[in-house]
Amino acid sequence: PPQLRVGVETMRLGEVARITHVDFDQTPSVRTTFDVEVVTWDEALVMNSVTKRIVKRPPIQAWREPRALDRVVVRGFLGNVDYGPLSEDWPDPSLTAPPIKGQWRLDEDTENGEGRPISAGLEECVKTMRVGEVCEVVIGEDRGTIELAQLLEDPDQA
Repeated sequence: PPQLRVGVETMRLGEVARITHVDFDQTPSVRTTFDVEVVTWDEALVMNSVTKRIVKRPPIQAWREPRALDRVVVRGFLGNVDYGPLSEDWPDPSLTAPPIKGQWRLDEDTENGEGRPISAGLEECVKTMRVGEVCEVVIGEDRGTIELAQLLEDPDQA
């Protein structure tokens, strides 16, 4: 039942819980108890035409997701567009890191500083990421692996 999913979504990896579902639509009401343990998960975020699966989680220092008009840089590929190689080490998650090539302003630019196209689906995905996060992404027919390599805060929003 959908209510079971809600209970499981609040659990941590390795947690064991007893979840009781009561179906009041049946007369008399039916009570079902589930013993559940979260052994592993495949986390997929589905947003309109975008599906995102996290491959590599960011470090704890990368706490902030991009907001409108922030400048961002992605690495990896999406469809036939190459945004450059993924980082070998963790990228600098600080909002004051020296700028790197290929950035664009969210909700404003349609291509990055190197002339590569930026789709609305890619922007939607990037807005849910943190610096250092690597994701497998499906946007319509295009598939790829991208990393949020840099986030520079819009000075007007700081």
